[in-house]
Formats: sequence, C-alpha cells, structure tokens
Amino acid sequence: MRHTFTLAIAACLALAGATTAQAQNRYAPHASMADSWYFGIDAGVDLPAGTNVRNLDAGTEAEYEFGEGFAVLARAGRNFTDYLRIETELGYRSSDLDDIDGVATSGHRRTASMMLNAIYDIRIEPAIVPFVGAGIGIAQISDTAKIGGTTLLDDTDSGVMWQVMAGFVMPASETIDFNLTYRYVGGFDPTYRNEAGDRLESEFRTDSIVIGLARRFR
Repeated sequence: MRHTFTLAIAACLALAGATTAQAQNRYAPHASMADSWYFGIDAGVDLPAGTNVRNLDAGTEAEYEFGEGFAVLARAGRNFTDYLRIETELGYRSSDLDDIDGVATSGHRRTASMMLNAIYDIRIEPAIVPFVGAGIGIAQISDTAKIGGTTLLDDTDSGVMWQVMAGFVMPASETIDFNLTYRYVGGFDPTYRNEAGDRLESEFRTDSIVIGLARRFR
C-alpha cells in the first residue's frame, strides 16, 4: 500500500507541476493573498505508531501494532497576510489493528478531530509555495481489539491533540490550489476500560501524508 501511495503522490505532483506551469502563463497566482479566504479537502494515508498499552490495575503491558490506514480532512481558513494564515480543520482517521504482542488480532482505531492551525507560507517562488505550521485541538479516539471471538477492548476517550506540518501549495488557477502536506500528530494518552473492567492507558502518535485541493475566495 505504501508503494502504491508513493506512486500516487508522484503522479499527482507531476500533474500539479504541469498544471502549475500552464497556470503561470495565464495567471499571476498568489500576487497578494492578504484578506482572502479558502476551503479545502484533503485525503491520504495515515501511519499510526506502535502503541504500548499499560494495564494500570494488573501492572502488565502489551504492544498494539496498527496497519496503514487513511485520513480525510476538511479545512477552512483565512490569509491574514501574504505569509500568515489561520484555519480550522475537521479530521477523520481510521486504521486496523494488526496484532497484539505478535498475536494476530482484529480491531481498529478511529480518530475524529477538530483543530485550529497557524500556517506560515514561505513565498519565494509563486509557482510552488512551501509552508510550515502547527495546530492544537481536541480528538475523540475509539479503539477495539478482538482475538478470535473474544473482545478485549471496545472503548472511547477524548482529549487534547496537537500537530506539526510541512508541505507545498501549487496554484492551478486563480482560485484553485493543489497541496501536499505531511503531518506529525500526537496528543493525550487515551485511557480505557477493558472488558474485565481494568483501566488501560494507551498512546496516540501518527504520521499522515495527504494530497488535496483548495478553493480560494478573494
């Protein structure tokens, strides 16, 4: 899957590059973005880190390994200057649970989030604009785990989530942008109750790589 997604990114970048080159001949993209608004949709791969789950009552630990999943994001924001923009972001991530301590397991992790991001655009070349940013918000994380027909965990917790990001904006027209973004996401350690009633403390760290489109309004 990772190889397929890498090829998809390369194809999108090639298409965006060709479109951007054409756009440069017809438009003056990003001449001034101050006081403009935008709305964007992104989708891509989510790569959760292995999670050490601690049973706080029994004093034991287990390693949960998640497979590659997906991330879908919707963003709306405003360019306050040519370099600074603030946006709100709604996100949904989903990954399957592969194993617990090497034992094949079924289950999943689902994460719904709402973030406030601050992004700095590095406007050196108008055709491709690098950016960096950071955000903070809230997330609801739901974990399930089963071995055979036995449910080990099925619970949800909510708390503070943060992220840092970097990527590129590639104008396709006067109003449409392509974007490619890497996010490193972390946050609170969710605490659950397993089926036996014991308290479990998990972890939350993931990498996301998404591509998308944004519509700008002047």
